[in-house]
Amino acid sequence: MIFVSFGCGSRDTFETIQQGKNLEKIPIISMKDFFQLWIKNQRKLKFKTNVTVLLKDSEYVYFGNNDISGYSWKSRFFKLSVDLLKKEFPNYESFFAEDLERYYWNHMVSKENRDLWTYAEDKTRQECKPEYFYSLSDQKVALQVHWKVDSSCPKLSVFQGRIDKIYYDLNSGKISQ
Repeated sequence: MIFVSFGCGSRDTFETIQQGKNLEKIPIISMKDFFQLWIKNQRKLKFKTNVTVLLKDSEYVYFGNNDISGYSWKSRFFKLSVDLLKKEFPNYESFFAEDLERYYWNHMVSKENRDLWTYAEDKTRQECKPEYFYSLSDQKVALQVHWKVDSSCPKLSVFQGRIDKIYYDLNSGKISQ
């Protein structure tokens, strides 16, 4: 997976990157990989695991994030071209996938169906939950929601086979279906 190749020397920290040290050692990340990391960012965190902008210069934006594995933290660093970010993922800093998911639940799922899901048993919710798939294209983020509901969850049959799709325009901040 993508995590193996990220990082610099083991002595680098968020602070050393912010000070502009060892920038030449920071690997370039693909837009696809960056996007998949960015959508995991959360507005409120218990641990500092969001992808964070550490430094910007005329050519690159340098990022870092922490990965918690067991009882240890591992910091990763990567960079992306300023021009590529502007072209493909404008206003990325204000985008949070959780906002799009909240919109989905509040505007695309009826209150009746939302209540079915909300009050379902935990076991049912674990076995027959939706999967969220994100993609980035034409300066828009697409969220596709696939419901994995089968006969083991008869109370949620209304969701069986359901696939929903919504789009977030990164320039205007508007959501469409």
